[in-house]
Amino acid sequence: MHRRLLPVLAVLALAVASLLAVAEAAPGGESLAASGPGTLVAVVDTGVDPAAAGPAGRVLPGADLVEPGDGTRDPSGHGTAVAAAVLERCPNCTILPVRVLSARGAAPWSRVAAGIVRAVDLGARVVNVSVAGPEGSAELRAAVAYAAERDVLVVAAAGNAGSTRPAYPAAYAGVVGVAASGATGLLHDWSSRGGWVDLAAPGCARLPVAGRRAWACGTSFAAPLVAATSALARAAQPDAAAAEIAAALPTQVSTRQESPTVTVTGTARPGSVLRASTASFEPGTALRWFRCGGLGCAPVGAGASYRVGTADAGTTLVARVVTKSFGELWLAASEPLPV
Repeated sequence: MHRRLLPVLAVLALAVASLLAVAEAAPGGESLAASGPGTLVAVVDTGVDPAAAGPAGRVLPGADLVEPGDGTRDPSGHGTAVAAAVLERCPNCTILPVRVLSARGAAPWSRVAAGIVRAVDLGARVVNVSVAGPEGSAELRAAVAYAAERDVLVVAAAGNAGSTRPAYPAAYAGVVGVAASGATGLLHDWSSRGGWVDLAAPGCARLPVAGRRAWACGTSFAAPLVAATSALARAAQPDAAAAEIAAALPTQVSTRQESPTVTVTGTARPGSVLRASTASFEPGTALRWFRCGGLGCAPVGAGASYRVGTADAGTTLVARVVTKSFGELWLAASEPLPV
């Protein structure tokens, strides 16, 4: 039986401001801005809708390993948002969609591996994989090695589990594993992390989703920033090997970015009431409260207010925005509130 996995999902809501913040200068001061034909970047994901991802002509026909097609149908919107994140940073890039995920965002590792190989065979110079799961597989490891042998750079999201447990393909040697940072430059609490991660990039951006620009947050959207920066570097330094490009990335990607926030008023002590504000989000946005401790975070309440109980003593409370997009996950979080 194949192991199945979920993509590194982003959840979406409307917001009022924020742009990607990535450094423009490469080591030595040369600009990474590319002119002329852009680098071919493969998006191994749920497919890419060319009309929604960015300017006309930037998305080529690719491959669909789920059903007959060329990868330009996206039943989820996740892959389209990933492609849009690449094109926001690298407008001269060309997107090669390779669909491996179902509408639910699931796939066996064998299909993800086949998608990476197909992307390489179709000429991609950078491959973005906003997919993460535990353990990996021999096929996935071999696909990553196949790309490296052909001087193709693979960039992968670290995952949104807030865990130090290695996630794949990000944790494989030769893959650039990307965590997600917030407004202060520190990692979001939900971003996975550890020595197997290579660098962090801004984890939130306003991207075109379902016909409107909306917040998209997750390591899914940190990874394509790094993929786009890699593509710009490949265009500016065509003789540089993928390993050289990867080694320079930490000096080229800013970890700071404005992010959507949740504001909480009140004192975090038993018997008090905390109130969360989400003024920057669309009406009807759901709020959930989480209690965090040594074993991670668990939901303990819903709604704009939360009464702190004796069970919360010694833990940390967090208020998170939740939307229905991409699996009804949280979008943004308050600052941790020690009780």
